[in-house]
Amino acid sequence: MRIGVFGGSFDPPHLGHTLACLWALETGEIDRVLLVPVARHAFGKSPGADFGQRMAMCRLAVAHLAPFVEISDIEGRREGTSFMIDTLRLLVAERPSDTFRLICGSDVVAELPKWRESAEVLRIAPVLELPRPRRGATVEENPGAIPPISSSHVRELLRTGAPLGTVLGKSVRDHIAANHLYRESTP
Repeated sequence: MRIGVFGGSFDPPHLGHTLACLWALETGEIDRVLLVPVARHAFGKSPGADFGQRMAMCRLAVAHLAPFVEISDIEGRREGTSFMIDTLRLLVAERPSDTFRLICGSDVVAELPKWRESAEVLRIAPVLELPRPRRGATVEENPGAIPPISSSHVRELLRTGAPLGTVLGKSVRDHIAANHLYRESTP
């Protein structure tokens, strides 16, 4: 099986993430997407929702793409900081007959040399580069690019109660509301 590994904070998982999964599947380069929420971010980012909540939201966000998109708790099952190299080594050990591609936005590809053991990451899982729009470019200048939705912007909208528009799927919105996630803190 050819597996596309799509890691991220997914805090919260938004429609850009869902579209990325669909895009990766439609390339024909992979058979399945493995969505891998980060447990403890390597660059020190603090999540707005805990790992369990992010796992639950990821399941909801891509439920309609099952069985072609799986959610993995692999980073939550191990200790320490989440480094992609460690995750990939565990995946290779758990799935020795599978091959891997790293689904990575074009905006992240330039950051790969900063990753721990980046050359080994790319050897195990060559990049399947997800088209992301260049900053300030028009849709016409970026045909096929995934919409530029950011989780940090979504969290800010949720925190302040601003209208969300179409950045989150209904099931994720409902989960966030039912669990009172990303609300503005009260004194």
